[in-house]
Amino acid sequence: MAQLHHRNKMQETSSQHVTIITCTAPVNIAVIKYWGKRDEELILPINSSLSVTLHQDQLKTTTTVACSRNFQEDRIWLNGKEEDINQPRLQSCLREIRRLARKRHSDEDPSNDISLSHRVHICSVNNFPTAAGLASSAAGYACLVYSLSRLFGVDGELSVVARQGSGSACRSMYGGFVQWKMGERNDGKDSVAEQVEPESHWPELRVLVLVVSAERKPVGSTSGMQTSVKTSKLLKHRAESVVPGHMEEMASAIQKRDFAAFGELTMKDSNQFHATCLDTYPPIFYLNDISRKVINLVHRYNQHYQETRVAYTFDAGPNAVIYTLEDHVPEFIQTVRHFFPPEINGGEFVKGLPVGTASLSEDLKATIGMEPVPRGISYVISTKVRDLDLPQAQGNCGYFHNGGGSGKWERESFVFAFSTGSSNSSPPTLISGGPKPTVLTMGKIEWAMWANEQALASGFIYLTGGIVGVAGKLKGWEFAAFGIAAGVFVCLLEYPRSKRAKGTSVERTGQYCFTVCVNAFGPLSRNYYVRALLHAALCVPGGFMLATVLGCVCLGMASLIYLSAAIHGEHWEPILPKMEPTKHTAQSIKHPPQNPPPRPPPELRRKRTDDLESAAYVNPIPVTANE
Repeated sequence: MAQLHHRNKMQETSSQHVTIITCTAPVNIAVIKYWGKRDEELILPINSSLSVTLHQDQLKTTTTVACSRNFQEDRIWLNGKEEDINQPRLQSCLREIRRLARKRHSDEDPSNDISLSHRVHICSVNNFPTAAGLASSAAGYACLVYSLSRLFGVDGELSVVARQGSGSACRSMYGGFVQWKMGERNDGKDSVAEQVEPESHWPELRVLVLVVSAERKPVGSTSGMQTSVKTSKLLKHRAESVVPGHMEEMASAIQKRDFAAFGELTMKDSNQFHATCLDTYPPIFYLNDISRKVINLVHRYNQHYQETRVAYTFDAGPNAVIYTLEDHVPEFIQTVRHFFPPEINGGEFVKGLPVGTASLSEDLKATIGMEPVPRGISYVISTKVRDLDLPQAQGNCGYFHNGGGSGKWERESFVFAFSTGSSNSSPPTLISGGPKPTVLTMGKIEWAMWANEQALASGFIYLTGGIVGVAGKLKGWEFAAFGIAAGVFVCLLEYPRSKRAKGTSVERTGQYCFTVCVNAFGPLSRNYYVRALLHAALCVPGGFMLATVLGCVCLGMASLIYLSAAIHGEHWEPILPKMEPTKHTAQSIKHPPQNPPPRPPPELRRKRTDDLESAAYVNPIPVTANE
């Protein structure tokens, strides 16, 4: 994902300023399920899990975060309805992001656009059923954490923060095939998500979401897990004895692109997860009659072809997620349409990626042999695996027009309306869309930063090798003498660090004088193409003498890194002292009043005798002459 600077200076034309960041995050569907926590507060799982990140064009959460000094409190709206911002998990994510931001930025820094004391208003919308077993909480918390991190300028391992909102949210921070390691530490620092394989590893894989019900599930995942941990012996056996093997087998199947092994293991793990729910007391029923008919349909379909062509998995809900290969999609969609006839025939039954037509053989219909269930499946979402050049985000700054504390903020990309007034104000609302948001990349490398460290170390190595060659009067000592000069020059040139594009720029001790000297050469010192060529030229003579060969190689590597920095559009920027803002003198001091202030009449300015007497008092502590 490409780096984008979200925070720009506001226009100084209004008293009500607001910074807005809009991000989107994907849904992930686990093929090795996570169920149960060993730490409820930190949300640490009792077993590892593995998931597939789906394409955002079909399934995504869109979150907009607005920040302003005029907001009186933090607030959140989900799908247009205001929710309780004081939910422990929401507060955990907000606290952690603000803590990380506090480590990087000074809250009193006048150059910061965003103060950590400012309140935020959050609006989150899903384009798929919420709380219906389609990982809405995972996408929601991943999107929330990423939006807040862009707003407050926080980098680092964000999956740890997202995990504190919803465990599986950490997997939505990455694309392709992702595993969430359970970890062993009590503080959860090693319980992180990481990518197993990118989407490009298996481009033929397709995903079909069969929406059986859009209603909220009767038992939430959090309470369901707590009950299972307390009452299910099967859960403990699964976590300790089954899942470790499943993780290894699944990783191997994905690496080999072995769909038969992938599909069979996906179905077995899904079945065992729901068996654990049934082993819970009282039992938890996430599947309904239609869900079980889908399971039956899949097994009979595979039986007809004597191979695993499609595979199902169910999260904590009745909606089926089908994995298959691209070539089998049209026929299986037609099979679903035949045995679960939609209420209205037409293209609306299948949403998302276009699906071709196919005809069903009579043999296939006979093998499946199910009675059709009209309107059993509401619709099908056709999608695929997506590598994470996402979450997507777009950030801009704007201001309200004066008038009543509410307004409409506009940019080319979208129109977003919300209010800063009382607690009864309406929620933020996405009014209209526009061009596709700019794609972001978390953790983009700033090549120049690494090139600078490499070049400075190379200069010292070059210098040391030159000194050894001259002191020992080795053969070809002239090259060693050149190494001394080149090493000193490189050290002086590279000692002042460049200002970072994002994050905190840390100066080296006493680098200001060097910064001024380097900055005086203008484009020659700022252009990294020039530095790459300069270091390449300086390193060549060092290759002719053994004492300076190491310095030559290291400086050559620095030259290549600088070349990469130049190709990526980076350039050297001096770190200069921050200018203190000019304190404006009050108008009354600039132009003192012409007339003296009014004074009371002379008789009132005299102190009255009775006032003086009443002011006297007796000292309670006796004082003698000796004292």
